[in-house]
Amino acid sequence: MRRLSLVTRFAAVSLTLVVLLGIALSQVLSSLIERRALESAKQAAILSVAVGIQPLLQGEDARAAYDRVGLSSYFTGSVGTISI
Repeated sequence: MRRLSLVTRFAAVSLTLVVLLGIALSQVLSSLIERRALESAKQAAILSVAVGIQPLLQGEDARAAYDRVGLSSYFTGSVGTISI
């Protein structure tokens, strides 16, 4: 059996490393995209509540509802920002 040349071995090792690097990079980017999408969905839900539901609730009703689901810190009467 004929031995592989140095160039062929280098190409095989390089291809393997590039494929492994691509897999690792895709995993990292996938987790970053997922985390960013979840944060964006959370911000959208909070904004929807603030705009659509909060005006319908009166004082104590709003505080009790927000405390129950852990959102009371988001609605303290001040205007917040949402990063896009």
